[in-house]
Amino acid sequence: MKTNRQLIIIYIAIAAIVLPFSSESASVSKMKILTAPQSVELEKCSNVVNLQSQDRYGIAANVELDTKIYFDQGSYELKIFKDFNCLTEVSTLQMLAGTNNVSFFFKGTSRGSKTLYVSTMNYQDSSQVQQILAAGSEPLPDPTLSPSPAPNVELAPQYGRVVPVPIYGVTFDNVANYKAKVSALQKFPHMPTARVVLDPGTIPTDYSMAINAMKTSAYIMAELQDSADMKSQTIESFKSRAQTFFKGLKDSVDIWEVGNEINGDWLGTNVENKLRAGFQVLDDAGATTAITFFYFGEQGQKNNCIPATQYEMFTWIKSLHQLDLSVEKRDPQNEKMRLNVDYIFVSWYPQQCNNIKPDWATVFAKLAAIYPNAKIGFGEIGTANPQYGSSYELNLIQEFYPIASRVKMPARYVGGYFWWYFAQEMNTASIVNALHSAILTGPQP
Repeated sequence: MKTNRQLIIIYIAIAAIVLPFSSESASVSKMKILTAPQSVELEKCSNVVNLQSQDRYGIAANVELDTKIYFDQGSYELKIFKDFNCLTEVSTLQMLAGTNNVSFFFKGTSRGSKTLYVSTMNYQDSSQVQQILAAGSEPLPDPTLSPSPAPNVELAPQYGRVVPVPIYGVTFDNVANYKAKVSALQKFPHMPTARVVLDPGTIPTDYSMAINAMKTSAYIMAELQDSADMKSQTIESFKSRAQTFFKGLKDSVDIWEVGNEINGDWLGTNVENKLRAGFQVLDDAGATTAITFFYFGEQGQKNNCIPATQYEMFTWIKSLHQLDLSVEKRDPQNEKMRLNVDYIFVSWYPQQCNNIKPDWATVFAKLAAIYPNAKIGFGEIGTANPQYGSSYELNLIQEFYPIASRVKMPARYVGGYFWWYFAQEMNTASIVNALHSAILTGPQP
């Protein structure tokens, strides 16, 4: 049996060569800091740093076991924190099994070039030089805050910027303390889109300073009128509102949401005519436009929350665009809206709709077929009231922001999401960390 014994030894030797020393994922070979180097004022909190586990080809690969991340070999000159306010200092972090990323922040303890070292027990280390500036210094430009190029070449819009795909958005229903809002936007892993609600009784100058400050760190989508306030508008007043706000903010806004939850049963009368009047103003002016519908579920779907048949999203859309008529018999302005609108979004509040589980790929495929030239996505995700980091909120963020990584969406799906209560919850660490993590788990620019 000598021959068999030799074969066994050979097999063991081969296994020792082929199998990695670590019991963690065989495909992971290194850690990589993804975000660009930063210039940070002394004792100020940095923007987010994203660390990814990768295979030897530089492709993201999940670790199979919880993996401890160490900061050493000189990183003692940088304090490491796990939260965006730099309140909770840590010496190690953990990359959870089945994931490939972890985020953190840092502060410098002295001026100069400081090397951030990241290591694990089994994988190749990663390092990056950070600049710590004297207090009051003008920071160097941060490449992470510059707009990412769109993956497909698009013609520049007449007003505003091309918003790259995927879109990761949050909503501000007020612009109070806008400097804090800018700071929150700067900490996102990728340049987000800030959706700003234009309230009743306001004028463009109420927003211009805040929006101009935000646009250095985010793309801007202006919500012309929230659905809750649409009832108070007449056709003429809504048309005038579109004219006034566009004239005042046309150079600062990238996307104009002309209709919000436009099929809701709470918007009052003449909604279609108000929408058409506002859309015509913005479309004729060359603005980039968006319309957001409220999803109630669909006819025949168990536990849907449709208040009455005419408000069901696809029924309302069919009526608006007269889809049961041949093209030549349809209202030309509504048909122009169908063909010219740039974005079609869906607002979704699952708690208010019995937590049903729609087939989102099918929903968006149907919308894409109706609106052949529009990008599609979620225009609003949230809860009826802010819950400041409840497990339900965190699960909702983790379910939807990375949904396009799990569900095969139509080609024109762009994301969006626009967490509704971000103005109220932007200082809730668990919400911010959940958003950052979910964005890194979803499709990347």
